[in-house]
Amino acid sequence: MSNEEVPSRQRRKWFPLRLAALLAVGIILVLAAALGFFSPGSLTKAHAATWTQVFDAKFTGASGTGLNTSVWKYDTGPGSSFGTGEIETMTNSTNNVYQDGQGHLVIKALRDSNGNWTSGRIETQEDDFAAPPGGEFAMQATLQQPNLSGPAALGYWPAFWSLGSGIRSGGSWPGIGEIDILEDVNGLSSVYGTLHCGVDPGGPCNEPDGIGSGQRACSGCQTGFHTYRVEVDRSVSPEQIRWYLDGVNYFTVSANQVDPTTWANAVDHSFFIIFDLAMGGGFPNGVSGTTTPTSATQSGGAMLVSDVSVYTANGNVTPTPTATAGSGSGSVQINAGGPAASPFVADTDYSGGSTASVTNTISTSGVTNPAPQAVYQSNRYGNFTYTIPGLTANGSYTVRLHFAEEYWSAAGKRIFNVDINGAQVLTNFDIFATAGGEYKAVVEQFGATASSSGTITIQFVTVTDNAQINGIEILGGGAPPSGGVQINCGGSAASPFVADTDFSGGFTASVTNTISTSGVTNPAPQAVYQSNRYGNFTYTVPGLTANGSYTVRLHFAEEYWSAAGKRVFNVIINGTQVLTNFDIFATAGGEYKAVVEQFSATASSSGTITIQFVTVTDNAQ
Repeated sequence: MSNEEVPSRQRRKWFPLRLAALLAVGIILVLAAALGFFSPGSLTKAHAATWTQVFDAKFTGASGTGLNTSVWKYDTGPGSSFGTGEIETMTNSTNNVYQDGQGHLVIKALRDSNGNWTSGRIETQEDDFAAPPGGEFAMQATLQQPNLSGPAALGYWPAFWSLGSGIRSGGSWPGIGEIDILEDVNGLSSVYGTLHCGVDPGGPCNEPDGIGSGQRACSGCQTGFHTYRVEVDRSVSPEQIRWYLDGVNYFTVSANQVDPTTWANAVDHSFFIIFDLAMGGGFPNGVSGTTTPTSATQSGGAMLVSDVSVYTANGNVTPTPTATAGSGSGSVQINAGGPAASPFVADTDYSGGSTASVTNTISTSGVTNPAPQAVYQSNRYGNFTYTIPGLTANGSYTVRLHFAEEYWSAAGKRIFNVDINGAQVLTNFDIFATAGGEYKAVVEQFGATASSSGTITIQFVTVTDNAQINGIEILGGGAPPSGGVQINCGGSAASPFVADTDFSGGFTASVTNTISTSGVTNPAPQAVYQSNRYGNFTYTVPGLTANGSYTVRLHFAEEYWSAAGKRVFNVIINGTQVLTNFDIFATAGGEYKAVVEQFSATASSSGTITIQFVTVTDNAQ
């Protein structure tokens, strides 16, 4: 499209994002397979899609030739017209946009002798890519990011993205929707996925940043071809957009994260696809902390695209309800960053990150079934991913993540997120704060379902300093139990949550303030977030399967204090301390922000699970 067709829009985020904290005040016991549990993101699972390819573009022209303009259109003109701060001029010259004779589209950024940059930006002529009602559609490309890093890469901003077709008929950004399938800046070998929607600035989608994944590691993406994909799924409730890197779902946005009108305006319509290689602008400048490109930035960096395709699937079908995968067999225990320490094997199945070790003794007094001492004395840190193979396809597993802070001696110095199979399970996690000090072990436990190929993927994403893991256990087990309950602590029934029950001790309180659930998948009703039980108290939940294994999800939101350190407490499940010196405000990142902590628990021989809340400072809640 011409520049005039997209007047003064800001079409990509300015700065990398930190994901919001999750969920609310309440308790959920979710049915799970014995010793294997569903991940938070799999509580609603789509049917198996049957995909039909509706668009397929390859680049088989002779070396140095331009594009087929019946399929592609050039978007030319100064980058300053796009509203992102980029400084190049987009051209249709075969110096900037061409086929290489080896099956690739090349978009190359060049600097002339006067320091002026040119590059390229192209769009599909076709603009009717959409999910049918009750169905799905996917946009996918295989490409190589510019093979530059360090100072030579400063200012490079490759992107594979899409815009709502309404922009071509007078619609306004960001309301018409923008889905960024791949962005990276400054040769970081990473990927960012983002949905832009609502109004700018601010609004339900936090524009101009949008709702984004933040920086995700993309090892080898500068030096080789990788496949980037997004799926818009209208077959589930709530509807979803899912981002994939090489077939691994690393980020998901659900319709209930915004109001229904915003979602429908941004998502439930047709799109067209765009590729471009920008230079400079708010995003690369914000990440690097300097104005880019610089004099050290190398001319001639290029994004190579081998193929582009669009698929649709399964219109007008009924979504499959809660997942019912069977238990998985086999177990894997990995000493992250270190050698074998039986029964933990030497570090394996990772990509990205670096390793470190210490000789200090690590206290395991607060951990049930701790790993060997050597496991806590080594670690992998940075941005990295573990993809664990050899599991039972669609089997349910318990994932136990072992941590010990071995470098920092204060809270707030190391903060990171953890995703399992694309669902965020730890948000703004601080090892020191959670464990209660340096050289103290802590274990976080979750349920996960292996993929159809028998893998579980665990991604560690830095927020402050470096993400870190010491040990990983993937544990399989037997048949699923029955039962489950959702309790609105301190409040009345708010379906599907029942009124407060099965407690002893404590007091109740409520607020009318809105609790932020912007980053929540499958959120509870707002009324659940607005009531709480506080003090020293215990829940003994009956009616479960004797000796059955369950997922316990504890929902919190700080509704009284406006600073960290004011409310600190411990949580014990069936006699095992699972949260130590827990601070809702610090974990969620503020007041009136929700967060969830998830654990596995085995019901007693009488079919009960007991959850105890013990005050350290002020009142447990």
